[in-house]
Amino acid sequence: MRAFAAVSVTIFHLSLGNRALFTDKSIFTTTTGFGYLGVEIFFILSGYVICYSLPANYNYSNTTSFLAKRIVRIYPAYLISILLVIILNSLSHYITNIENHLSIIDLLSNIFFLTNLGFGNYLNVVYWTLGLEIQFYLLIALSFMFINNSYKVMLYLIILLILSSLPKIHNMDLVFPNLSVFSIGILTFFYKIKRTINLKIFLILSVITLIHIYFFLGIAVLLASCICLLILLFWTKTNGFIKFFSNISFSLYLIHVTIGGKVINLGLRYVSTLQERYLLFMSSFIISIFLSYIFYLLIEKPTLLWSKKITYKKNVTT
Repeated sequence: MRAFAAVSVTIFHLSLGNRALFTDKSIFTTTTGFGYLGVEIFFILSGYVICYSLPANYNYSNTTSFLAKRIVRIYPAYLISILLVIILNSLSHYITNIENHLSIIDLLSNIFFLTNLGFGNYLNVVYWTLGLEIQFYLLIALSFMFINNSYKVMLYLIILLILSSLPKIHNMDLVFPNLSVFSIGILTFFYKIKRTINLKIFLILSVITLIHIYFFLGIAVLLASCICLLILLFWTKTNGFIKFFSNISFSLYLIHVTIGGKVINLGLRYVSTLQERYLLFMSSFIISIFLSYIFYLLIEKPTLLWSKKITYKKNVTT
C-alpha cells in the first residue's frame, strides 16, 4: 500500500501539477486525478505502522526514544529535500530569470513545520502532509500508553472521531480533520496485531468510522479507506517490484514534485503534440523514480538504519 500510495501521488502531481501539460480532460487525466487518495492511504498506514512499532508496555519513559526515532527517520531526508528545492529554484531563476519567492519566513516555517500553523508558504506542495504526520506522532506519543484494554480503545477511537468532526481552522492544516482516516489504521492494529478488541467490536467501530469518513471526507476517501482496510487485513503477497517502490516511497514522495515538476516545466518548451506530452510525462516519472532511488540510497537508508539503533528502555515491573 505504501508503494501504491507513493506512485499514485507522484502520477497525480506530475500529470496535473502543470496545467499546460494536459490542457484537455481525458480518461487519463480523470483517472490520475484520484491519485491524491494516496495521501489518505499514507495516513491509514501511519495509524497502523506507528502503533505496530511501539513496544507493548509503552509509557512516558519511552516518549523521548519514540520521538527521536521518528525525527531521525524523517527529518534529515526532509531537510535535504528542502535544500534540493532551494538549489533547483535558484538554478531555474538563473536560467529563466523567473522570480524566486523564497523568504526567510518561508524557510524557517518549513524547517520547523510551522507552515501547518499558518506561517509562511509551503516550499513543496507535499510538505503539509508531513506536518500532519508530526502532529499525529505527538498525539500517539502522549496517548498510546492509555489504550490498554477494549473499553479504552473504543473510547479513544470515539474521541478521535469527535475531534475529526471539528471544522478546519482557517489557514491552518491540522491533523484533527484527518483523524478518522488515521483511525482506520489504529483500529486494524488493535484488532489484528494487539488483539485488544474482538471481531464484533472491530466491525462495529469500522462501520462507524467509515460512515464518518463518508459524511466528512466523501465517497472517494471512503472507497480508498475500505480497500486499504481489506488489504491490511488479508493481503499477504509481495515481490521485488513492490518492495522496491515500498523502499523508495518516502524519497519519491519527498522529491517527485521538485524533480519531476522541473523536468516537465523545462520539457514543455520543446513539445507540441499530445504524444510528445505523454512522453514528457513518462520521462519525468522515470527520472523521478531513478533519482528517488539515489536519494534513498544516499540519504534515507542511512538515516533509517540510524533510527533503528535508537532503542526503547526496558520497563521493569515488580
